[in-house]
Amino acid sequence: MDRTPEQRQAQLTWVLACERLGFVMDPPEGATPEGGLADLAAAIAQVRLALEELESVFAPGKKG
Repeated sequence: MDRTPEQRQAQLTWVLACERLGFVMDPPEGATPEGGLADLAAAIAQVRLALEELESVFAPGKKG
């Protein structure tokens, strides 16, 4: 299936949001710890927005 530019962008946004969440939840050894619960909340919010974007561009009836 060919992806539209919007779909490719949404996929990239999703991957980056998931990477950030993973880093906040389990930072690599030697990484500077982030701001705890505030950063976790921000990372979860970023994942939610990315999911909404995915739903929007991959919704039934959208070309792609």
